[in-house]
Amino acid sequence: MRQERNYTMTFLGKIKPHLLSNDFLIQETVLNALHDFPNVPEEWTVELLKEAFNNKEKQTSILIFVENQKINEKSVKILIENIPEMDQSKVHLVLNLLERIDPELALKNKEPLKKYIRREMWPLYELVVNGTEEEVYTEYGGMLNDLERAASYQHDLYIKAKKLAVCIVQNGWITEDEIDLVLMEELKEQWFSFNGILTIYMVGLLKLEKYIPLLTSLLIRDDDILLEEVATALIGFQSDEVVKQAVPYLRQSESIIFAASVVEILNQISRFGF
Repeated sequence: MRQERNYTMTFLGKIKPHLLSNDFLIQETVLNALHDFPNVPEEWTVELLKEAFNNKEKQTSILIFVENQKINEKSVKILIENIPEMDQSKVHLVLNLLERIDPELALKNKEPLKKYIRREMWPLYELVVNGTEEEVYTEYGGMLNDLERAASYQHDLYIKAKKLAVCIVQNGWITEDEIDLVLMEELKEQWFSFNGILTIYMVGLLKLEKYIPLLTSLLIRDDDILLEEVATALIGFQSDEVVKQAVPYLRQSESIIFAASVVEILNQISRFGF
């Protein structure tokens, strides 16, 4: 873990001077590099959001590229203060960011956020923050069932299920043995269920490196939702082992797209720090 932190510090140290570059192409290159990077300092996101509202030419790019980054209380305040002055065609980009904030932070700022976050999200936030293990798992199981039974992919429901998955991980309500059992069953099937896909998401949250070979083996699967979670988890490890395991999949037509995205991002980080 110490080595990983050194890689991160070196990478971020190289990127920092160009974070707010006046050269739009340079800044967009930096933003693209940070988009899938899991350890961007929260204060950087604050700086970028200030820049977005001070420079309308950069606004759309910044609001899109920071979507995976941590939105803290300072960032929430910046977003809320600037929504009224925004071009209405871009407001949805801010609403997307606000729905990604931690439930505890959302509840803390409920009054100013009520008009921007959908009404059905608030009971979920209450459950995540105050619910018992049984209550959370009951709701989680219901969402998994609804996802499986839906005639088409329900993105909003999937995002809600992910918030519950984060809650389960953060509270230590799932063990490696339980993860092993789920994945063993999922590997027997042609298609991963949503339970399996979200278990992959949990593996990424937990940074369980023993699953790297298993995750890379899934790069040949024909399921974009699964592959997106696999790629995100693999990138999150920031490990040479991931590159080593993923390289063979660059030679296979069915896995080259997602394998290439993983290797490209990790090599990008590598050029600065590995």
